[in-house]
Amino acid sequence: MARHAQAREWLRQAVEIPSISGHEDELTCWFGAVASSLGAQTHFLKLGSCVAVRRGKGAPRATRKRVLITAHADSIGFLVTEVTPEGFLRVAPVGGVDSRLLPAQDVWVHGARRLPGVFGSVPPHFSSPDQRRPYEFTDLFVDVGLSGRDAARAVRVGDRVSLRSPLLELSGDRVSGRALDNRVSVVAALLALEMLSQWNHSLDVLVAATTMEEVGRSICVGAATAAMAEAPDYGITLDVTHGDMPGLEEPQAYKLGGGPVLAVGPHIHPAMFRALVQTAEKEKIPFQVEPAPSSTGTEVGEVQTAGEGVPAAVAGIPLRYMHSAVETASMTDVERLARLVARFVVRLESGLPELED
Repeated sequence: MARHAQAREWLRQAVEIPSISGHEDELTCWFGAVASSLGAQTHFLKLGSCVAVRRGKGAPRATRKRVLITAHADSIGFLVTEVTPEGFLRVAPVGGVDSRLLPAQDVWVHGARRLPGVFGSVPPHFSSPDQRRPYEFTDLFVDVGLSGRDAARAVRVGDRVSLRSPLLELSGDRVSGRALDNRVSVVAALLALEMLSQWNHSLDVLVAATTMEEVGRSICVGAATAAMAEAPDYGITLDVTHGDMPGLEEPQAYKLGGGPVLAVGPHIHPAMFRALVQTAEKEKIPFQVEPAPSSTGTEVGEVQTAGEGVPAAVAGIPLRYMHSAVETASMTDVERLARLVARFVVRLESGLPELED
């Protein structure tokens, strides 16, 4: 119960922190502070990722294997593109924002000071039937309640705008809010680090809160630089995947409360996948399997292609309503993922025969 309460408190804190792609410093500093409190050594890479390290015991440093666990710390958001003479803000999306969900959504505008705002649009009373369609960003604006001159003083082009939705505890073990993609994985990584602090392990464990995944259409910068800098022997990427809901069932979505989701496909090393499955079965941790015949949509590709190549795997948490202000997940899945990762690290101490031959 203490661990359950700790996980919720970490998630509540993390959700409150704006961390739009390219501006993750506040969240990665928070991650570093929590990891340090758990006894890990931390350092920051030049592009903002924070790496927490727990050194292995019982073997010379030069011979110790290294496992890198990544969880991206950034989230979707917006960038101010114009402050109109009337004081309204025009914005552009940072990452995969669904404009259909934005009218009447409240936000924080991170200007000279933090300002509350709302997304506004022309009401349906003044729209013709053919205009009542999903909104485009050109149809929307942010209203912070200031006149043109005051708005121009408080907000500038390039300022960030984040969704404003604190963590809401639903019934049972469910939680909802903004940026659970990928705060739930960041919290799972911290929980795994906490579990490992109570055990002796011979591997060096590196947990990275990485930057700029949501804008990684060509490359996930934070994961790529972390994997290159740390040169791990194994990689595990933690992220979210789509959760079940009306209109979206398996195999496109996975059951909340059904346990971690393990990806399988060409970008997942088969020995890593098998070892994860074996660990889950041995520890009696429920899990689900997600086929990924092409890209996984995560930063694992950057991890696996670092240096001469890194055997890597993806483990995820089912998440409903992805890239919205009401993303919803199961805290039980978060805790199960943490336990699976921690036990898997111990499993890796004996190596993977398929990789060692």
